[in-house]
Amino acid sequence: MSYYNQNISKDVNLSIEWILILICISCFAFASADQNQLSIEDGWKMKKGDNADWIKPDFDDSGWKPIQVGKTWENAGYSEYDGYAWYRIRFIIPKRAFKGLKHDFLSISLGFIDDVDVTYFNGEEIGKSGAFPPEYATAYYNERKYRIFKSLIRWDQENVIAVRMYDGHGEGGLYMGPYIIKVPGIAEMLDVNFDLENSDGIYHSPDLLPVTLSIQNHSGENNQVIYECTLKSDCVDKELIFNSKKRIVQITGENELTEVYKFYPPSPGFYRIVTTLSDTNGSKITKSIMLGYDPEKIKTEITREDNFEDFWRERKQELGRVDPAFKMIRSDMSTDEVDVYLVEMRSYGNVRIRGWYTVPKNDGPHAAILSVPGYTGTMWPYVNRTNVATFALNPRGHGNSKDDIDPKGSEYMFLGFDPEHPEKYIYAGAYLDCIRAIDFLFSRPEIDKSRIGVEGGSQGGGLSFATAALDQRIMFCAPDIPWLGDWIGYFEAAIWSGENYAKLAESYPGLTPSDINRLLSYFDTMNLANRIRCPVFMSVGLQDEVCPPRNAFATYNQVSSDKEYRVYPFSGHGLGSEHYTLKNKWMAERLGVEEVGL
Repeated sequence: MSYYNQNISKDVNLSIEWILILICISCFAFASADQNQLSIEDGWKMKKGDNADWIKPDFDDSGWKPIQVGKTWENAGYSEYDGYAWYRIRFIIPKRAFKGLKHDFLSISLGFIDDVDVTYFNGEEIGKSGAFPPEYATAYYNERKYRIFKSLIRWDQENVIAVRMYDGHGEGGLYMGPYIIKVPGIAEMLDVNFDLENSDGIYHSPDLLPVTLSIQNHSGENNQVIYECTLKSDCVDKELIFNSKKRIVQITGENELTEVYKFYPPSPGFYRIVTTLSDTNGSKITKSIMLGYDPEKIKTEITREDNFEDFWRERKQELGRVDPAFKMIRSDMSTDEVDVYLVEMRSYGNVRIRGWYTVPKNDGPHAAILSVPGYTGTMWPYVNRTNVATFALNPRGHGNSKDDIDPKGSEYMFLGFDPEHPEKYIYAGAYLDCIRAIDFLFSRPEIDKSRIGVEGGSQGGGLSFATAALDQRIMFCAPDIPWLGDWIGYFEAAIWSGENYAKLAESYPGLTPSDINRLLSYFDTMNLANRIRCPVFMSVGLQDEVCPPRNAFATYNQVSSDKEYRVYPFSGHGLGSEHYTLKNKWMAERLGVEEVGL
């Protein structure tokens, strides 16, 4: 299905406004990206933990264990580790390899790092991405490209790169390259940024959709580049709506070029503005930004099967016939303010699942929050939440709930994929595990049954939607960057889905796209959302390519209860502390407590 008019090029009224600021003079030619580069893929070492001394070039890291970059640390011998770690590498930069370097710096690529990093070269910071706790914000989707100024380089001698990183959950590490040091090309010389007229990047009819492009030249010299801008849909194949004519632009010195575009979108939806700059050597830089237009008016076709209601009524009845057999074991992670318990229980299909129950030591009754994980993530106790109880659930196949169902390297979303028996699918159990967790909270005498909410991010956002839809005992739903909604649209908008749907078809010979869509429709939060009766507070990263914003709104727009959303215009699949402070305040108000805490 497509949300866009195929003949839009005939109908769109486009208004383009150009502003050009050119300052200073010099002369410069960009170096080819194919020349003069040094691989730094081999020789890395890693150590878990955090120590400021590990920045120092002369620190003795001989006792550290070697690690292969280009794979997660879980796949390199550090199973299910979350937290701080450091990577270090020692190497020599031959001066002859970069003879004739015309610029003040070399470019370094460290590929993609999960989640947060700050990188040091010979003890000096050269770049960082994301934010460390307590202001934690992931940046695993950002390619790390930093600049090494010549003043830091020890030519023909040993140099040291130290990378401090933090992984909040799931996999971590320097998980995908390239790992090279090279002469900078156009992509390293120029910083291309977007400035927005509306702070959240969301616009509404009849206004135009505007964006200001700013280009900063770090070469200190002049150059001539070919410039092009396009407006596209948010689909993977990116339906072209508008294409500017290519033109030559003079970029001067270390100053800024600014251009303003204003578009009139054809319909409600999300649109990507793509700019491309290329030089005479064929090197180019492409930068894009997604913007939203009337997202609350996006109409998505509901895909419920005729037996959809019967299906979920029967699943809940099956869950009700399973004895939960709740068990609680007090943990040594308890503090002076909260008691922590490992909880074990039986869920749908008599599967054992576990979670961490954290409850304040002061007298109840306490408000409670069910917190659910991202895709294949592991939940741990919320020991800093001292005035609300929190049940951090690991549904089947997650964290410490793998006794009966362990993916063992298989794609989680493939488990139990049988179009003839959707009741066997992994998400039938995962959704019902969340309901069983609510059963546990209702079984506790210290919990106020009228004050229980649910929260989660990514897959956890989808689980939050599903829990609120399937269990009317929930008094609020707070999904962040949610997944599991609008599966057909997800196939159109997310690269990950296309890659994995192909693998799914390979795993199940004879499986057709209609088979896939029919089974997933039972678990599509968009199809469940009309059942939600509690307040909803949703967050979206506008640049999220893992859980595209259109899929979040496909579910959100089906909710008829009180609801509100926040869009973070430059965030991808991860949000910063600003949002979590806001969300915690929202949850605290509904639970009737002073604060929720982290």
